[in-house]
Amino acid sequence: YKFIPSDKTTSTLTSVPTSIPPNGGGGSIALSGNYIYLYSGGNSSVKFYAYSISGNSWTTLTNPPSSPYGDGIGSTMAVDASGNIYFAAGGATTNFLKYTVTSSAPYGEWSVLSSIGNSVGRGSRAIYDSENNDILILTGNNGHTISKYDIDSSTMTNYSGAPNDPGFTSGASMVKNDDNDIVYAITGQNYAWLERLNLNNGTWGSRQTSSTPAAGNTVGYMIHKPGENRIYTTFGGTSFYY
Repeated sequence: YKFIPSDKTTSTLTSVPTSIPPNGGGGSIALSGNYIYLYSGGNSSVKFYAYSISGNSWTTLTNPPSSPYGDGIGSTMAVDASGNIYFAAGGATTNFLKYTVTSSAPYGEWSVLSSIGNSVGRGSRAIYDSENNDILILTGNNGHTISKYDIDSSTMTNYSGAPNDPGFTSGASMVKNDDNDIVYAITGQNYAWLERLNLNNGTWGSRQTSSTPAAGNTVGYMIHKPGENRIYTTFGGTSFYY
């Protein structure tokens, strides 16, 4: 579907060429240029597609190398400033890949990058840090790790040891405060925990619990507005906080 905020209308678009598993069963999307890229997850043999926004049509693309990665639960994607896509495969693997979009978009080329420091599954999230040209990966899968991929040096740094237990899981999310290089992450799975990672020294700060609403099993989202000392978040269901 497409939602137009100016007139608050929704229109039906061309259907996805394959079924996407329900309840977080491996699907992930990313926007690059005029295309929305979709990794469908599940057990279908073809998993990677691109949707043309202007043409309202789908193109079947080459699967990631060695795909499928199990069911792909927890797969997540992020896009850098050049429009290239970084893909954490999910499915309790540590596989991390890059899809370089060519001049013949949406077609591109896959390359395998450094492995992520914790297996990726439910509760994962990847975001692009435009300030430092990094990809940040919340691994989920009951792990205690946020990984950072430095695009300029092609290196992976893993920040393990988040003090939450049982770790980041269903409903987890994260956001980076560009004003001070602090990453905030909610634990998910009905735990009222907000964790803080300082990217400048790689240390985890004290946990905030008392005023943080519990994040449910459904997906939460977090947004930071630059210059404003607030984070806006949904915690699944109908909850919205800052």
